[in-house]
Amino acid sequence: MGGTVRFLTRPLFGLFLVILFILVWLGSTQNSMPVTLRFLDFESPEWPVSYWLATAFGLGFIAAVLLNMWSNTGLRMRARRAEGKVPTASPAQEVDVGSG
Repeated sequence: MGGTVRFLTRPLFGLFLVILFILVWLGSTQNSMPVTLRFLDFESPEWPVSYWLATAFGLGFIAAVLLNMWSNTGLRMRARRAEGKVPTASPAQEVDVGSG
């Protein structure tokens, strides 16, 4: 079952990313008016909206990849530690857990 789900989710996720990229690209080409972003006392340089959208999209993608790598590294380390602690049982050592 797990292989089938992975077989379906990877192409669907790739399709989602392609559609998202196209939507961001279409939105950014329609917004070429230069704007300045202001936050408290900070004022950004004047860039077209398309540059801001592409920058936000790129930074979000990089942040997601880094967060995913960090999370997966911790999970893999935990799984490796757990593999070393659990002894494998031989067929003679198996215990019947019947409805006794």
